[in-house]
Amino acid sequence: MNNEIFKEYLDIEETLKIAEGRKKELKGLLLEEMKKAELQNVDVEDRGTFYIRTSKKYTFSDVVESQEKQAKKDIKEYSEPLLKQVSDYEENRLKTIESIKAEEIETGTAKVEETSSVNFRKK
Repeated sequence: MNNEIFKEYLDIEETLKIAEGRKKELKGLLLEEMKKAELQNVDVEDRGTFYIRTSKKYTFSDVVESQEKQAKKDIKEYSEPLLKQVSDYEENRLKTIESIKAEEIETGTAKVEETSSVNFRKK
């Protein structure tokens, strides 16, 4: 048996792990540089574009969170076709919860956490 190919594979795995770590560091540095320069996009020759992606994560009131959790649990329990009426009720309940969430976002009751990251789009 050729043990060299196993060693080569492990060497490549280690190299990839190091490269991924460096890539993560560079993404942080790219984000800092782009924010400092107040840029949302940076074109790199004919290779593509780096861009800042911002996402929001909302934390809702405990009441909304528990109602949503219970509704999703109920939907799983009533997922059989024979119980379609119950399932439709639960789906409407989720829609109501979504509208309450929208209201909490609008009124500022929901807490928001924004995160930004740098992504790359190839040409």
